Amino acid sequence: MTAPRRAPSALPAETPLVLLAVVTVLVALMYRRVFAGELAGDDNSFHWAEAVRIAEGLRHGELDWWNPSANGGFATGYYYQLLPALVPGVLGALFGHTLFWFQLAVFVPLVLVPAAGYRALRVLDVDPWPALGGGVAVAFTLSNSKWGHGADGVFAVGLFTQVAAFAAFPLALAHGVVWLRRGTNLASAIAWGAFAGMSHPVCGMALGAALGPIAVTTALAQALARGRWWPYPAPQPGGAAWRPLARVAVLGAALLVATAAAWAPTLIDYAAFGGFPHRLPDEAGPGFRKLARWLASGRFLDEGRRQVLTALVPLGLVVAAVIDRRAHALRACLVAALVFAFVIGIGKTLKSQDDLFPAIRFMGALQVVLGLGAGAGVLGLAQHAIRWADRQPGGVALQGLVGAVIGLALVGLAPSFGTQHGRVRISTDWDTVYRAELRAIMPAIARARPGRLQNRGPENHWAMMLPYIEIGRPTLVAYGGAS
Repeated sequence: MTAPRRAPSALPAETPLVLLAVVTVLVALMYRRVFAGELAGDDNSFHWAEAVRIAEGLRHGELDWWNPSANGGFATGYYYQLLPALVPGVLGALFGHTLFWFQLAVFVPLVLVPAAGYRALRVLDVDPWPALGGGVAVAFTLSNSKWGHGADGVFAVGLFTQVAAFAAFPLALAHGVVWLRRGTNLASAIAWGAFAGMSHPVCGMALGAALGPIAVTTALAQALARGRWWPYPAPQPGGAAWRPLARVAVLGAALLVATAAAWAPTLIDYAAFGGFPHRLPDEAGPGFRKLARWLASGRFLDEGRRQVLTALVPLGLVVAAVIDRRAHALRACLVAALVFAFVIGIGKTLKSQDDLFPAIRFMGALQVVLGLGAGAGVLGLAQHAIRWADRQPGGVALQGLVGAVIGLALVGLAPSFGTQHGRVRISTDWDTVYRAELRAIMPAIARARPGRLQNRGPENHWAMMLPYIEIGRPTLVAYGGAS
């Protein structure tokens, strides 16, 4: 029996990985300005101070990382965001230059987004080319909101820990879905889920909010497949319908134990935690109507003028999920997207006195699953079309048409490179930071009598935090949650 003829248009099997490496280099160039100075974004100064505190504690053998840099001080990591600050803190203790390690801790998660998306989709049995499409789509998603994932969130608000969390989120979701479907990958699901949740709690909440409904739909698919009422393959042929529900309970319990350092201190001493009395009004979420306008206008995923990813979402995440019988990864993304959109929509009704749940933060999770689904779904459809054309007379023309469409989409995404690069901000980009003046008065502050500084500029986080970072003088008043 002769081997099947290889299609002339076929590319080497390693091509998607080579292109992934190229995309990763492009993303690294896109974010290279991270190393140009002190990172903008209000909360970044707080997180940098945390890394400094960890480094100082480790140098002196002190493991009481109570950060004195605001009010009565606060537990480093805000109880629940310790992991991203721990890395630059440990490296700063070993080698000094905490600012560089803090910059690197922002840079690396941003650069690893396409690789994380690719790997997550491969875990979900997506072919290499569609997996590459999903990774690229997430990397070039434009949030156009200070609460979104990527450059906007980290350099507008200072969501440094959110960047690390949402880089790991696709892997946590993928391994969790595999556990629900097959009963494997539990250790990986716990590890990635705990990492995401201990990097930013809202990311852990988003993971739980997605996996619960996915477990229900997986169990429903299993039950319907038994009666042959379901057009798609059962998650696990012959498996009991209740197993996904039991597995999500097991995973949820394991993640609660793994992240106990985040929630246990809050329950034990809630008064010390303090809630979030100073949330910004828009953290409650836009509501359903405004969210729909965001999505329809193209400003949720694109720049607004070039609605590339926005146009691909219905095709890749909806059409491909419906017509492709084996696209369980896309259906998981679709379920997660619907859940996240619902949470954002009802966010205003979830406000409490302490305002512990900012619904708008689910925006990053929604953008991630929309990007994964759109990119993987469209490339999956293109792959099916190209393979079908290989078997048809004159199929080269159809292959060329498919290639042209994909090429146009890439051309439409190309300007995102410049847009994301321009959204990387450092302290000298803002006239209100007065960095040179702050540097000039540091020697005088260092010579002053012992005590805390009375800060008069609550909106200038550099003025609040730099005296502690540079000369070890904490301020008397700092604004924000959990301080």
